[in-house]
Amino acid sequence: MRRRATDYRRPVRRRFSHWICALLGLFVVAVLVLFVVHHNHNEDRVEHPVHVRT
Repeated sequence: MRRRATDYRRPVRRRFSHWICALLGLFVVAVLVLFVVHHNHNEDRVEHPVHVRT
């Protein structure tokens, strides 16, 4: 049996796609972390209101 043309391809494209997936994953993780930090920061303000002396 002869090999198909896809068997002769170089694995460079695969490495490139792995880099894209890794960068996309890191970006998603960074966005989630920033969202959680921002959300918790707003909750802290509500939890500890400023007391006004009367």
